[in-house]
Amino acid sequence: MASQQVHHASNVYPETPEIEAKAGWRVLHLLLALAGWVLFVYWWLIVFRRVTPTEIRFTFIFLAVAVVVIVLVTAFWVLHNKSLFRRRNLRVRPIEASTAIKHDSIGRRVRFAESRDTLADSALVRVQMEAGEKVYYHGLLETP
Repeated sequence: MASQQVHHASNVYPETPEIEAKAGWRVLHLLLALAGWVLFVYWWLIVFRRVTPTEIRFTFIFLAVAVVVIVLVTAFWVLHNKSLFRRRNLRVRPIEASTAIKHDSIGRRVRFAESRDTLADSALVRVQMEAGEKVYYHGLLETP
């Protein structure tokens, strides 16, 4: 009897066991993180002793304005995307596209000398301007 396998689309990747660092490594990581924060604070104290209160106030105002602008732009972008989502057509089936091409992107008339299937299967398609319209041919230019 053959074994049956059940594949779930939501679980594409194989499960990996959780790995937890040993206590010694966790303590080392904690000490390194604390040392990093101590250095961070120490270096900022050095900076604060070298600058004037006006420069510090300007920096804080600049950062506050930057945070407000970033939050407002992000909120606007989210609202814009939600608005687009609400106004979309309910897509219960694929959107049907017309295959009839009468003009190119800059308004020139387009004509196909052969069938569109023939041109789609062709290794080489020649496009030629004739009397103000683009004409699509299958193959190379005929030379006399």
